Amino acid sequence: MPRRDPVPKPVAPSQPTVGLPPLSLFDGVLSLSLLFYIATTISYLGQPLLDQHSFRQCQTAISVPWLATDLDPRRMLVYETPILGAPWRVPFEFPLYQWLAAVVVRLTGWRVELCCRIVATGFHLACLWPMWRIVQLSGGTARLWKILASLFLLAPVLHHWSRTALIETTAVYLALEYLAAMVEWSRRRSPWSLAVAAVFAALSVLVKVTTFPPFAAAAGSVCLLNEWSAYRQNRRLVPTFGHLVAAAVPLAVALACLMPWLEASDAVKRLNPIAASTTSAALGDWNYGTLVQKLSGQLWLDTIFLRAIPEAIGWPGLLVLVGGAIAGGTRTRIVAGVLVSLFLLPFLMFTNLHIVHNYYQTANALWLVAALAVVLDGVFDLVPKPVAVGLILLCLGGQVQQSMALYLPMEQINFATDARLAVARQLQEVVPREDVVVYVGCDWSPEMAFYSRHRAIYVPQWVSYDDVMKIVADPDAISGGRRVGAAVFWNNSPCVAGDPRWDPRTTEPLVKWAQAIAAGRDPVQMGTFILFEPGVGPAVSSQPAN
Repeated sequence: MPRRDPVPKPVAPSQPTVGLPPLSLFDGVLSLSLLFYIATTISYLGQPLLDQHSFRQCQTAISVPWLATDLDPRRMLVYETPILGAPWRVPFEFPLYQWLAAVVVRLTGWRVELCCRIVATGFHLACLWPMWRIVQLSGGTARLWKILASLFLLAPVLHHWSRTALIETTAVYLALEYLAAMVEWSRRRSPWSLAVAAVFAALSVLVKVTTFPPFAAAAGSVCLLNEWSAYRQNRRLVPTFGHLVAAAVPLAVALACLMPWLEASDAVKRLNPIAASTTSAALGDWNYGTLVQKLSGQLWLDTIFLRAIPEAIGWPGLLVLVGGAIAGGTRTRIVAGVLVSLFLLPFLMFTNLHIVHNYYQTANALWLVAALAVVLDGVFDLVPKPVAVGLILLCLGGQVQQSMALYLPMEQINFATDARLAVARQLQEVVPREDVVVYVGCDWSPEMAFYSRHRAIYVPQWVSYDDVMKIVADPDAISGGRRVGAAVFWNNSPCVAGDPRWDPRTTEPLVKWAQAIAAGRDPVQMGTFILFEPGVGPAVSSQPAN
């Protein structure tokens, strides 16, 4: 019989043949960036909404308690911002963010400002998902996405404002979902993707229309590029034209939702003599700026170069972006150039808004971050790996340094003795919950109204003398028939003394109105604020309003 060799016994492999792939360097960098973001967010969540741009944060958050009363989604169409008097509505954005914060308030019982910060942070982290889809659908690698995500989490302007009580991250997330759906549609022609894009486009413009233009431009560029490539191959004009028309459908849907919202919002504002100055037409110059501003050094040097660029990618990031684009290939230069153009577009459209408010760059810093990520990804194919890794760490370190220098000191301010909180606590103690409080000299910045939880009538410096006289003559019209229980004056307010729009003739009737509210009792001095309130005896330290 032929001899048979024995069957060898199986040998256990020294390493598993299946399982998760080993973690790469980029996984580690992304994980550390995420841990840094989460750690700094947790330490900042308890901060009052009194740091930079407290005006806008409190104006956003003040609607949350009113939406939380019953969580009826229909209240979003008639939501209250009770700071300028009856009818207690100053609608600007569609309050999706505020309603979601109200849901968190009802579910957890936590403080309103904490819930607002949590929702904003959640939307910011959720942006990583549509970013991944866009990179993947555009032919990018996992390496590119991990570099992009790391830079996104540590970009100073995104890192800070994503944890505040603002709608910025909600608007960016919605716009990113729209862009991801449009990129998917341009690749696969799925009607479902086009429908999803229409929904997110409509929500994006309703939540914050100023965020949307660069995302619409990006989607349009992708569709045009794909259709041009298809046309060069098949030379068929009708399908190409049909696809471009279809690509415009989400924009048409968004516009069809936006215009009625703006008209209805302006109609509501005209019902109030103070809010009437905040209609879309009245704020045209404030929103868009002037031609002089668009060409000025204030925009290009002070706002873009010295503020917006380092707050997005840091100074080392700028050097790497420029150097890498020059040294990189043609495709890298083109893609980076397009992304930088998308970063600049909102500055040219909404010039004054971006000059005055640095948090507006939350909407477009992403494009500059993406340009840097593309360049860094290309660098890995040009230089030795240790050099490329060093450049990534240099860029991330530059972002952290900017955050530490620009935002960390502000995030660590102790507001325990802030006079605004003291005034709010005093109003809570002595003014009935249903009463209205009048504020003079505070512009219409509602910090004290938010923390006191009273409806408010702010009399900004730009209200005309005739309107002030009408308000004083008939307080029930502006208070909606509610009792005006107290008045707060900011003594020597820069909103009055430093603003040429303030009419000095309004001072005397407003002081007399406050004295009538206080029923002859002496005002109470609290820091730089003077309170006129019934039920409080003569103050130890009191003085007339200036």
